[in-house]
Amino acid sequence: MSSKEDRAAKRQAIADLRAADKALNDNSDRERRAGIREETPEYQRLNAAANAAAAKVSRWRGGTKRGNWPPLPAGPAPSADHEGAAMDLTRYRVEDADGTFLDQFTTNAPDIADQRIAHTREFHPDLTVTQTADNR
Repeated sequence: MSSKEDRAAKRQAIADLRAADKALNDNSDRERRAGIREETPEYQRLNAAANAAAAKVSRWRGGTKRGNWPPLPAGPAPSADHEGAAMDLTRYRVEDADGTFLDQFTTNAPDIADQRIAHTREFHPDLTVTQTADNR
C-alpha cells in the first residue's frame, strides 16, 4: 500500500470513528430522554461498533490504537489467588493494655508504621502491637 493510500485509509478510519461515536451518543441521548438508564442491546451494538472503529485509529486522533509495536510475549498466567508481583507487607494490629482494638493497617514501610504507632501511643501509652506477614 502506498503512502497516499495509507493516508486515505487513515482518514476513512477517522471518519468511521466519528460516525460511530455520533451514532452511539445520539442513541444514548435518546435513551436517556426516554428514561432508559440500563444498557440496551442497541447501545451494546453501537458501543461495540465504536470500539472496533476506535481500534483502527491512533490515540493521537481519538482512537485506541497504540502503534505498531510487536505484541508482548506471553508469560505465565497469574494464579487465581494472586495477581501481579509479590509484595512484602506487614499487618499491624494495635490494641490498648486492656485488649481494646484501636487500629489495624497494612504497610511495607516500617518507618511509616512506627510513626503511626507513635502517634497512637501519645494517647494510649500502654499499647500492644501485633505484627503478622500479610502477603496477599
